[in-house]
Amino acid sequence: MGKRGRHIIRPKRKRRIITSVIVAVVLPVLLVGGIALKLAGNVKTIDVDTTAASEPDGPLNILIIGSDSRSAGEGKYGEDDGSGRSDSMVLAHLSEDDSRVDAVQIPRDLTTEVPACEDDGFAGGLSMINATFEYGPGCAVKAVQEVTGVPVHHFVVLDFDGFAGMVDAIGGIEMCLEEPVRDELSMVDLDAGRHELDGEQALALARTRHAFGDGSDIARLEHQQLVMSSIAQKATSQGVLTRPDRLVRLLDAVTKSLTVDDELGSVGDMTGLARRLARVPLSGITFQVMPWQPASFDENRVEMTDEARALFAALRDDVPPGQETAAEETTEPADPAAPEQPEQPGSSTGPSAGATTADTSICG
Repeated sequence: MGKRGRHIIRPKRKRRIITSVIVAVVLPVLLVGGIALKLAGNVKTIDVDTTAASEPDGPLNILIIGSDSRSAGEGKYGEDDGSGRSDSMVLAHLSEDDSRVDAVQIPRDLTTEVPACEDDGFAGGLSMINATFEYGPGCAVKAVQEVTGVPVHHFVVLDFDGFAGMVDAIGGIEMCLEEPVRDELSMVDLDAGRHELDGEQALALARTRHAFGDGSDIARLEHQQLVMSSIAQKATSQGVLTRPDRLVRLLDAVTKSLTVDDELGSVGDMTGLARRLARVPLSGITFQVMPWQPASFDENRVEMTDEARALFAALRDDVPPGQETAAEETTEPADPAAPEQPEQPGSSTGPSAGATTADTSICG
């Protein structure tokens, strides 16, 4: 098989963001024609008062949450203890002119001061960002808006069953592993080499924290993004979106496990969003992990950097991330006498250096 069809896990490579396929592939076809009326009833909606008001055809910011709730799946994903933190969190920005989708993954280990959600019983204070989702999507939206300074207009929540069903609906995905991947907690046991993975296997590979790197959430982001890239490429290259049988299975699987805010839950609003997203070229869809550094108070947690604040300011102002930074670097010549500053181990790079686009091959 040629390089285009193979996906190799290399822990040091920049990968695309988990759940970004919801933005790049699923939402643009979520409600199209007669399928809209058939499947719209599957989508669950929640009425929250924390989302920002949006202008028609203006820029949109959507918080995409992957739920780690074990209530679905009849125990397949671990014991249900009643909690439901976010397994992944992506802030996706659709530009006003529909030329770009800038998707930024917020590490679940980001620990910062978050506001209280009094109506939901969350006292606020120093907390991991993913803990806010346990008190409801509205609380997570409020926290993200406060921490990033970016107004969130809509949210989308997808659970484990939805992820696995999405993979099964497209006929599974192909992965090639350079090393064995084994993790009893995530129930993944794969030898090195080529694999055809079904939904549960792909989910186990995406969930594992201990099979790669140092077992941290940051290490996990890399192979999560690779799994999602394989899903996106399979969906677009195998005629899934043009074959009615596979398309209906895909949308049925996703919508049954999808929760959105009530403003996005109507057929008209979702169809309008789908049409706008369909106009974005693949080269205009960029993905990156939020720039981060080890937290000063706990090396097992992370905090935002100045680069992260600049990145979120770009989303807020509808400016391509990294554009202003690049311009400043060209107008300020470097001091030849100044020593080079080494990159801090474990930290991420700036907003432009870490970004990839949806049309970039991940196979090398």
